[in-house]
Amino acid sequence: ITDGWNNSEDILGNDPGRVVAKRVAEQFPKLFVRSIGDDLSISKPIEDVARKTADAMDKNVLSWYPAHASCVGTFIIGLQDRNIIIAVGTISTYLWNGRAWEKPKGIGDYVLDRQIYTLGSARFFGLGEFKGNSLYSPEPDTVVVSNTTPIFVATDGLIMDNSIMTIEELNEYSKKASPYQRKDFIEGLGRIIQNRRSIQRDDIAIFIKSP
Repeated sequence: ITDGWNNSEDILGNDPGRVVAKRVAEQFPKLFVRSIGDDLSISKPIEDVARKTADAMDKNVLSWYPAHASCVGTFIIGLQDRNIIIAVGTISTYLWNGRAWEKPKGIGDYVLDRQIYTLGSARFFGLGEFKGNSLYSPEPDTVVVSNTTPIFVATDGLIMDNSIMTIEELNEYSKKASPYQRKDFIEGLGRIIQNRRSIQRDDIAIFIKSP
């Protein structure tokens, strides 16, 4: 799941952000798997592979748009017995503990206060104009979980400031809708989103992975 952004004051329209998000969603998993090669046992440190992939992806984004366009993203690489989660930026990513969704300890909080900072995230791909500032980077977080653990991913329009719902409300909903029934879970969540659209109109993408 990726979420693109561009500074419309410097690049007209919303297309650059969408282009970056689409290309990163397509290319990042392929770059990561290529870095692993045939070593499906992942003897290489996952963090090193993720960092190498993120740096390569960042360079690609800058080759398309040297400035003013970017995206954040969470990527799930599914192996036979486990899933690798790689997160860059502010995409909401949660694991199911059997009773509720909770944020993995390995994924940090990179949301920035827009009243203080120019950007809403400290980590992202692209935006060459900020590369001289040590606050910002494409540094990834990585978490490895069993492939029996449900994973929930949503762009920031769902569970963040001025968003559709809180994590507490998502967990209350999850008492009634099982995350193991993906289709019903997402359709029910979609109805809630439509009923609350007056809160904000940001595009929202949702993904759930469960056995």
